[in-house]
Amino acid sequence: MDTTGLLAVVEVPGNGQHENQVNLQETGKTTSHNVKYSHHPDGKAHFSQDGKIYTTIRKHSVPLSDVTGHLFTVMGQGLHRYFAASGSSVNPRNRIDLNFDLRNEEVQAFKIFGHLYHVSKLRIGNKLGDGAVPERLGPIVELENVRGEFTNGFAIGNTYPALDKMILLLFCQVVPRVAKDKEAMMLFLGGFDRPEIATNANMATSYLALSYPTENIEELSRRIGSADYRPQTDSGALGREKAKITRYTTRLRDEYRPPSRGEIRALCTPIT
Repeated sequence: MDTTGLLAVVEVPGNGQHENQVNLQETGKTTSHNVKYSHHPDGKAHFSQDGKIYTTIRKHSVPLSDVTGHLFTVMGQGLHRYFAASGSSVNPRNRIDLNFDLRNEEVQAFKIFGHLYHVSKLRIGNKLGDGAVPERLGPIVELENVRGEFTNGFAIGNTYPALDKMILLLFCQVVPRVAKDKEAMMLFLGGFDRPEIATNANMATSYLALSYPTENIEELSRRIGSADYRPQTDSGALGREKAKITRYTTRLRDEYRPPSRGEIRALCTPIT
């Protein structure tokens, strides 16, 4: 799929309306690269790609240890236009593929949801979670939403000291076409404010959004600007950006020890 896209901090007014039309071009920047989304333990969230874009689309979201519920959503359609996944040369020992079983449904479009909870907030089996979770269960679990609907997903634990009781739940749903005028697309939403702000229609809120593909990228870049690094003119600025990221990454390493491969474990079980 075309990698020309839009990155934006979306501003939603506190106008009392539960649905608002947003335009990513108003607060966004273009990019011609695949980018990654990061949500750090202290709540800093941003889009980046080392050596390719500036980390200018960013905001301070909720610290991961304080998140209860929705963390991010990925929406897509036109899977036949996506490239097939292949082996990665980037830290292959720290990566794993998660395969969602979509049964025999015809996939017009899909949504992947990421929800983060402290174990004390989860109902495991017929009991309320109290932090006493068995050492190894899952990783495939049956999840029940607030409407009483069940779906399979993944439960992923974390051994960072500040997050060792947090569980990331990932699940996928097949949905009708999202964009009627596009054959293929992808939309990412994340970096939300706390629920008491994000769900209150009378309070202004913001989140991060990414959309691929984008038409008329050159004209749009001239009009709203691009997040892409320009090697001949921006070498000094990129050096300062990389130095800033390096200092921040070093501090994170000091505060949060990365887990070894043997320590990574899933911490939830199917609801029975």
